[in-house]
Amino acid sequence: MTADPQTTTAATPRSSVAVLLKQALRGEDSGLTHQCLAVDDDAVVRATVASLTPPEVSALLSFLSPRAGVLQPGGASVLAWLHALLVIHAGYLSSSQSAQAQLSSLHAAVSERLTTLPTLLSLQGRLDLVLKSTAETAASELGHPAVY
Repeated sequence: MTADPQTTTAATPRSSVAVLLKQALRGEDSGLTHQCLAVDDDAVVRATVASLTPPEVSALLSFLSPRAGVLQPGGASVLAWLHALLVIHAGYLSSSQSAQAQLSSLHAAVSERLTTLPTLLSLQGRLDLVLKSTAETAASELGHPAVY
């Protein structure tokens, strides 16, 4: 039985996030893992990731990798945890054969997302121009100068 993520993380002392995450990873409890990953305090994230053992690092990487390439609510939190994991455990991850396969799939997902970046930036530029033009039109119709 899992509790509401917001209730659990609000009621859970920050120091126990490491204990909960380890328990969730060992028990392959996806719900509890999600609750732990909802914590977005950088110091807590770094301390928790630093306390993980190599098997737990592999389990967390396995959990985070498929979620890193997908836009979803809480995606920024997933990326913060993944960043901490990659930075703190870089030595282990670079020497572990099992981690290499996970890192390869993560690299492929990131590369795929990066291919869309120029198109999205171009679209953002066009959208900015349309919004600016709309603001200017609305301001001129009201007889007020547009303020940016």
